[in-house]
Amino acid sequence: MQFLDDVGLGYLTLNRLSNSLSGGESQRINLATSLGSTFVGSMYILDEPSIGLHPRDTQRLITVLKALQEVGNTVIIVEHDEEIMRAADQLIDIGPMAGTHGGEMVFQGTFSELLKDKESLTAQYLNKQEEIEVPAQRRRWKKYIEIKGARENNLQNVNVKFPMGIMTVVTGVSGSGKTSLVKKILYPAIKKLLGGYNESTGNFDHLLGHYGDIIGAEMIDQNPIGKSSRSNPVTTLKRMMKSEHFIPICL
Repeated sequence: MQFLDDVGLGYLTLNRLSNSLSGGESQRINLATSLGSTFVGSMYILDEPSIGLHPRDTQRLITVLKALQEVGNTVIIVEHDEEIMRAADQLIDIGPMAGTHGGEMVFQGTFSELLKDKESLTAQYLNKQEEIEVPAQRRRWKKYIEIKGARENNLQNVNVKFPMGIMTVVTGVSGSGKTSLVKKILYPAIKKLLGGYNESTGNFDHLLGHYGDIIGAEMIDQNPIGKSSRSNPVTTLKRMMKSEHFIPICL
């Protein structure tokens, strides 16, 4: 129980089903289990453990990873998060680009040494030589879908409007109820309106707004699309974005 609290999961109730947990919560439970096992001389390999984590929780994750290392284990992490890269004793940068333009060893060393590297695309973004620009203008919206009285898992009678025709991001600390709101309430409610959906919907009072304009909804999570493990959510998004009446919901 102490290990669960150390990774920021003290708010979880013991009767929560594992399939109701968010991706970030599941990751940290697995880490807490490993920390509690007190294995020594083991190698832990983690593939992007920061997925689903709010920045507030990243430091807690780093504390757990360092605790695994300090008792005599080797910890190898595949990761893009800057805080975790800064905390690493050694960095290996593979690139320089993706696909046929990648697969090369670009850099190996400490974080401070990486910042001085001229070839690494990672270093260019860390040094602010390259950056993702903030849009100068935001899209306006009139139509929306409204959920009233959402009460699933950690949600406490929430009323929220989801604008249509624009990109909306649902954010907040891990465990605040983001996945419950979108995956357990909004998506099932819309799919049932369209017909042919048998999954249970989370607790809420009313679905309001312009939901009659929607002709389709698709859930895109972190799992591969289709049979190929290399399938990319962007390939599905490109097809769906051609219609303003089709709602892609990404987790």
